[in-house]
Amino acid sequence: MSRKRQENVKSSVKNRKGRITSRKIFPGDLVFSVAKASVWYLVGMVEQEYRVFRASRIRSGKITDQASTHRASFDLAVFWEQWSEHVRKQVSSSLRRYPVLVRVAPTLVPHLVLRYGEEIEKQIEQAAPPDTAG
Repeated sequence: MSRKRQENVKSSVKNRKGRITSRKIFPGDLVFSVAKASVWYLVGMVEQEYRVFRASRIRSGKITDQASTHRASFDLAVFWEQWSEHVRKQVSSSLRRYPVLVRVAPTLVPHLVLRYGEEIEKQIEQAAPPDTAG
């Protein structure tokens, strides 16, 4: 398996609970995620495992003398899709669902699909036709 050699970064990272930890991260790629509320993420390797760090939670970073290797076969697009799907499942299973009725002007329906993705598109297709109030 081919690998690229690069430096590690010793970083201070704030977790979701506000605790700051020190980690040696082999930085891979930055990902800008529109689907995740327009947030930047760093995909990096920690202890031979790829991890995702929200860029705004990284408090500091210093390049170390210690080199690391990166699998050349790593496919960021595939990893990101799998990670995003895993997070979606975690979040959706922990949230309460509340049924709502939304009235939207027909000209805005395409914007809903762009903003909320395929799931809303399925719901729009299954929706009843507009009543007299719209």
